[in-house]
Amino acid sequence: MRNVSVFFKAFVLIVFHGLLTSQALCQNPLWIPPIEEGPIFYLSEDSSSKEFLSGIQTPTYGMNGNFLAPTLIFQKDEWVQLQVTNNLSELSTMHWHGMHVPAETDGGPLTPILPGETWIVAYQVLNDAGTYWYHPHPHGQTTAQVNMGLAGMIIVRDEVESNLNLPRTYGLDDIPLIIQDKTFDENGALLPIGFGDTMMVNGTLNPVSDVPAQMIRFRALNASNGRAYNLGIEDSVNMYQIGVDDGLLEQPILVDRILISPGERVEFLLDLSQHEGDTLQLMSYGSEMPMGVTGSDVVAGVPGGMSPLNGADFPILHLQVGPPSGDSIMSIPDTLVAPYIIPDTSEVDVVRTITMTGGVGGPAVPGFLFDNTPFDMAVVNHTVTLGDTEIWEIVNETILAHPFHIHDEEFFILDRNGIPPSEQEQGPKDVVLVLPDETVRFIIQFEDFADPEISYMYHCHILPHEDEGMMGQFLVLDSTATMDLMDEKNSQISVFPNPNEGFFTASMKNWNGEQLTLRLMHITGSLIEERIFPGSYGEFVTSFAVPELAAGVYLLEIGLGKERKTIKILKQ
Repeated sequence: MRNVSVFFKAFVLIVFHGLLTSQALCQNPLWIPPIEEGPIFYLSEDSSSKEFLSGIQTPTYGMNGNFLAPTLIFQKDEWVQLQVTNNLSELSTMHWHGMHVPAETDGGPLTPILPGETWIVAYQVLNDAGTYWYHPHPHGQTTAQVNMGLAGMIIVRDEVESNLNLPRTYGLDDIPLIIQDKTFDENGALLPIGFGDTMMVNGTLNPVSDVPAQMIRFRALNASNGRAYNLGIEDSVNMYQIGVDDGLLEQPILVDRILISPGERVEFLLDLSQHEGDTLQLMSYGSEMPMGVTGSDVVAGVPGGMSPLNGADFPILHLQVGPPSGDSIMSIPDTLVAPYIIPDTSEVDVVRTITMTGGVGGPAVPGFLFDNTPFDMAVVNHTVTLGDTEIWEIVNETILAHPFHIHDEEFFILDRNGIPPSEQEQGPKDVVLVLPDETVRFIIQFEDFADPEISYMYHCHILPHEDEGMMGQFLVLDSTATMDLMDEKNSQISVFPNPNEGFFTASMKNWNGEQLTLRLMHITGSLIEERIFPGSYGEFVTSFAVPELAAGVYLLEIGLGKERKTIKILKQ
């Protein structure tokens, strides 16, 4: 009886995937996400459904719709306010990927949005013109929520880009491409796995876009769970790459392939002025991918790695070229932006090495990690000093390529195994694909934001790897700052040094006469030491000596009267 059941299930799967294949053969008009312009944005995370397959309603998540999210238009230097309401039945967050914002507004795992709550943040847009994106970032649930449809694009505009003769009519000659691979089960539900077997662009199966015979600008975002793509136009029609993750390149680069890993964005132009009436295809050439890249043919041993798309060449988007529009752009600027000022390596304050480890198989071997250490919400892996320039060395000791993403700041790649990056990577980045047995070095400046309590993340942007612990966190600390922890009482406290080696001092100024309580605690809340002082005025200083504590994060609770505030103490 069991064999009959197994056979029946296999038969259903075969029939279902046959239906899926026939559905995919039908071309569908490329859906263009609607635009939202600020400076105030209202976003709602909702459960919904969508008919991807004829007669089948697939459960989905969407923002302000049933799948994916609107494209947000930001202007550089303006202040924006974003109100995100979680109408899901589970915890979520909202991360502004690539945006240079304070830690408390970054939207990582440490700033959850509970079901039914609205998270309101405001920040100034400091990024240059470019293509960014936003998506949930709850630890352990990022894959599921992004896979269900919570992802959207952000377009930042600025004066420099606006003065260039570039296409920018959204949806006509400036086209967003949110590229994802999906897998449907026999009931039509989306499976949150690393490698799908069905391609989507902007939530559209087998999409076709009608484009005019002129210069067309594409903004490609790899929002897939784990697959990389090797973009190219069939018959080797040339593309002109003009942008990377966090902005424009200094000048257009003539290319026939663009490798884009999960989390990365690229902007490129196609000159279709001589192709009126033609049908072209934007392809992914998986057969040409480097060994170990997710989407090549060498990942069969990885969960989900048996996808028929692995190592294959397949279409992503069909282009039907019609007559040019009335205000068409037919040329490409020679120069895009002024040369980037990259810090000299002689000015570097700190060099950090982070090693990609694990994933070699066997029940006792952990999955892919950084430095053999799984992510822990209570552990700060690195501390950074505000104002420092650093070099990060990312060493890949695993069998797979991993896209390394850092929150907070953009960086510039220095070299790959000592070799300078190609022209295609010589721009501001926040994701870099690190190949097996490769060391990538990038230089980064921490210029604007410090927070003693809320960390930024760094992680692999293969979403299942991130969820399974391939992530770390770092605090940016201002070594000169006084923390106004008791503003309402007209009191300030300074804790220094922080981080420390088990010896630190707390200094209170303008103490207002109420009882002062200092409680040093483990991150779990268990008490290490408590000190109670009667009310007084003026300045008060007390020191702690706890060299026996293990390295890690501790909490110092400051109580003044009935008020309580807590800061993190970092023991090195």
